[in-house]
Amino acid sequence: MKYLSRLVVVFSLLLSIGLTAAEEPEPPDSTAAGAVWFRPYTQTCYKNDTISTEVRVNSGEQLVGCYGIDVAYDTSVIKYDTTIAGADGFVSAINPVSGNLKTSGFDAMGKGPGDNLHLLTIKWIAVGEGSSQLVMTINDLTNEMLDPVGIPTAHDGIINVTSSGIEENGFSVKGISVLGVHSCININYNIEEKEKVKVEIYNVLGQRLAKLADGISPSGKYNLTWNGQPGICFVRVEIGDKVYRKKALIIR
Repeated sequence: MKYLSRLVVVFSLLLSIGLTAAEEPEPPDSTAAGAVWFRPYTQTCYKNDTISTEVRVNSGEQLVGCYGIDVAYDTSVIKYDTTIAGADGFVSAINPVSGNLKTSGFDAMGKGPGDNLHLLTIKWIAVGEGSSQLVMTINDLTNEMLDPVGIPTAHDGIINVTSSGIEENGFSVKGISVLGVHSCININYNIEEKEKVKVEIYNVLGQRLAKLADGISPSGKYNLTWNGQPGICFVRVEIGDKVYRKKALIIR
């Protein structure tokens, strides 16, 4: 195996997170009354991170008075942490069973109406590498008179977890530093021998925003700069069989 001396990714936020360049799934159809979905519907994080997912509801012209929602998940990838009522929601009962979170609520006055009501926020802890679907089942979704709200339709979510350690020859690679917030992203790395290099930028949904390098590079020091739109994005650098991932924030 070729030896990679070091990689320094310089970017603009004092946080680190992994990203897999998998094809982005189709977004949920939230246009019909009765739709219930996660926001974000897909996200990627490092192992040991705490992740928040919002449960959103389109109630059309009705109020939300009662709901019962189950969420099944892979316990080898994520662990349930807490559930709290959203800005437009309420919680009456929470029953976290291993691999299946059961939540329900009743409000005699009802909440809403609206096409994007924030019903719940569920927090998870990433415990292992891999991908876990958040498989949603709607048991009840009614108004304050206990009449059905639209046609209850559940949309699943996805949480991808990657290791926060960057491994080379069995130990964590040092030499990764974060210098702070900037108006662009600077990516610096050294390679000792000719290697295949790919450098890409992704957004929070996993969509590729830019490809800065893709091909065989001779040995030497490299500096790449990307002036993208302000906001959070992710840098993915692949050198040989090693992959490095970093979270970045562009502020102007």
